[in-house]
Amino acid sequence: MCNTIVVNNGEVEIETPQEFVDYFHKEPVKAEMHSTLVMDACLCQVDIEESLSSLKLPYECDGMDYNLIISDK
Repeated sequence: MCNTIVVNNGEVEIETPQEFVDYFHKEPVKAEMHSTLVMDACLCQVDIEESLSSLKLPYECDGMDYNLIISDK
């Protein structure tokens, strides 16, 4: 099972790099072990922590899901 970014308690669930780009309007940071990003594949190829930190968004991780609350989206 892969990671999911959950926004506003499930209002939006981001499961692919393309969904990340569509929502945040920025390409996610590629994980070091991958040479390229496959935009419609899972988030396993993304360094989620670095991607969210680069957006300056606070989050909590429960092991599989990265939960964030965004009030202005």
